[in-house]
Amino acid sequence: MLGKPISSMNASLPSAEEQGEYQMIEAFLHRRDRPLELVKVDPAKSVEQFAIECCGPGSFVWLEDCEEALDPGMTLEAVDVIDRCHLHVSMCQKVAVKVRFNGEVIERTLSPATTSDAILKWAASPEGFKLTDDQRVKHLLAICGSDIEFEPQEHVGYFADDLCWVCLDLIPKERFEG
Repeated sequence: MLGKPISSMNASLPSAEEQGEYQMIEAFLHRRDRPLELVKVDPAKSVEQFAIECCGPGSFVWLEDCEEALDPGMTLEAVDVIDRCHLHVSMCQKVAVKVRFNGEVIERTLSPATTSDAILKWAASPEGFKLTDDQRVKHLLAICGSDIEFEPQEHVGYFADDLCWVCLDLIPKERFEG
C-alpha cells in the first residue's frame, strides 16, 4: 500500500477546537436605531456574552420572527444560530405595538425581532382589520404620523422607544409611490 486511506489521514489531524480556532459564522445584526450590520460571530460564545457585547448588560437576543428570547446560558451554536441568520439584540423583552387604520386601533405585544411583514399579516388578518389579500398587498406600515416607511424585513425593535413601544399606521402604498 502506497499510503494511508484518506479517512485515517483526516482522523489524525487536530480539530479546529484542538488547534484553538473556531469556525466563525456571519450573522445579520439588528439593533435599535442602528443600521443593519453583517457581523462575524463565534458560535461557541454564550448568548449572554454576545448580548452584552452588542448592547450591554440586561440585553436579550432573538432569532428573526421568534417570540421568545434565546436562552442566555446556552451557546449560540446550541440555540441554532447559523451562518447568515438574522439576530435582534435589544434591552426590550417585548415591544408594545399599536397599529392605526381608518380611525381604528389594534394593539399587541410582540418580540423585538418581529418583522414588518409579520406585523402587516397580523394587522390585515381576521384578528386585525380584516383586509382581503388584494387589499393587504396595496398597504404598508409607516411610523405613526410620518412618512418613514417600515421596510418589509425591518424588526419592530429597531423603532421601539425607551419604553419599548411603537406606533404604526397602515397606509396605502400609493402614498409612497412616485
